[in-house]
Amino acid sequence: MKKCAMCELRTIDMDVDKILEMDLLRWLLLGDNKRDSLKLIRHHMQTSDFKNPICRILFQKFCDIEDEGGRSDFFKLFKYVNEFSQTLQDMVDKKVDKNREKKTVVETLQRMVNRRWMHECEEIRVKIQSGTCNDDESYYLCKKFGEYKCGAPKVRWEDE
Repeated sequence: MKKCAMCELRTIDMDVDKILEMDLLRWLLLGDNKRDSLKLIRHHMQTSDFKNPICRILFQKFCDIEDEGGRSDFFKLFKYVNEFSQTLQDMVDKKVDKNREKKTVVETLQRMVNRRWMHECEEIRVKIQSGTCNDDESYYLCKKFGEYKCGAPKVRWEDE
């Protein structure tokens, strides 16, 4: 007779949005192509696209520092957002393969673009199905939904 060990299932609180957004922001902090990466990210994302409040503030600080003509580094960010020092430390602690920087930035950014695209598609679908729109609004939403169904925008480096 086999004895089976009883295992206890535990729920783990994971903020998948924070993980994804930190992966992207990590390259702005540690990467060799920070300016190019930020330019690409700004082309596809806005501060409001960051769901995690800490990541939203960090992204805004990256943009502010770049707009002022400076370089984003750990110490400069720490000065602005020292209340998020643990998040910054978590970003620095994870090792990155700088040989895969461009590929990883594009992949992570594409996931964020897809996340936004799926959310927008769902919002349009819910509005259409709610039945609260007049004919003109319904027509506009159906047309917009058709455009969205062609797929999410593709992320590419300008030199590709």
